[in-house]
Amino acid sequence: MSSATSQLKPWSEIEHLSNEALIELFEQSTSELHQYDDLGTTRVRLIASDTIIKFPSQSESEAIAVQLVEKHTSILVPAVRRFIPGCYEGENYLVMEYIPGRLLKDCWSELSLWRNLVITWTLRRYVRQLRTVPFWPYGQDSRPGPVGAEPQCCELAPGEIFTLQGAGPFATYAEFTAWWDHKLAVSQREERAPLSVPSFDDTMPLVLTHFDLARRNLILDDANRLWVIDWGCSGFYPKWFESLGMMFDWKDAGRCGHWLVRFVAGYYQKQREFIGHVSWALSTGMSPAAQMTSLHAIGGIQAEFYARHVDFDRFTLAPMLSAPRRLLNIFVSHLQDKLATIDPELSSR
Repeated sequence: MSSATSQLKPWSEIEHLSNEALIELFEQSTSELHQYDDLGTTRVRLIASDTIIKFPSQSESEAIAVQLVEKHTSILVPAVRRFIPGCYEGENYLVMEYIPGRLLKDCWSELSLWRNLVITWTLRRYVRQLRTVPFWPYGQDSRPGPVGAEPQCCELAPGEIFTLQGAGPFATYAEFTAWWDHKLAVSQREERAPLSVPSFDDTMPLVLTHFDLARRNLILDDANRLWVIDWGCSGFYPKWFESLGMMFDWKDAGRCGHWLVRFVAGYYQKQREFIGHVSWALSTGMSPAAQMTSLHAIGGIQAEFYARHVDFDRFTLAPMLSAPRRLLNIFVSHLQDKLATIDPELSSR
């Protein structure tokens, strides 16, 4: 046990505390787990020897997804202790079990070939189990997006799947398909995609998808058991979506990484090519100006959150966010008018 955790009480001794008291423990905690945050957008801190708080958690869907996985599979996931709604949209606190161990991103290259094979096989088994999780208790027919009683917006996922504004919410699979086909039409109209590209593949079922099975979200504990963390991007998506999220990280592992993704999540080359063809419409070129417009379109609360919590020195948005809000709004309005001539959906958000 590390010195940081040995000085803290176990969860059993603090679980009686109110939500406000737990948030205060989080604010006062000096045990920041930086290894769980590559982008500087999330804080993970120990509040007990066996418990962490993750902030922000976008919605309760992350907690619900973990509970579904725990109930219907043998996948190792940290237990959800409590979900605490925040004062602002998307600024919630997720209290979870702390899993000591090594992140796969820090040890993958050091592991033996046999251990790598065992992990690969375990991941394949995990993905297959995920695809059997029922949409219950929200009805017999699943719908695209995060898990919950009501349709929710699909947030930007690894590999720039969806847009910075998100997508949806979608009440049906048909609405989800239409959104993607619209992006294809935009790309084709702007001559960014060939007219021969087929429509979005909606022939496969919607299944529970982690959507970010990157090495940074996989923990190898002291007993060499594999744990899956960070379910913030999870939801019910077409079967082939898991491979999209995985490829964004595992491609850096070389040829072995490409093979691993195919073995674990399946080989969906044609579907991946479709995403490539619509990528321009998803990002609208992704210049710094377009990025700022997308952030503005997210809404005032979300934009203010980024301004308060994100380390913008790592992004190209820093110079723009330092501009006076009045001038920034004028700039954004002008740019939105220009972008609306390309894709009307951008001006409606």
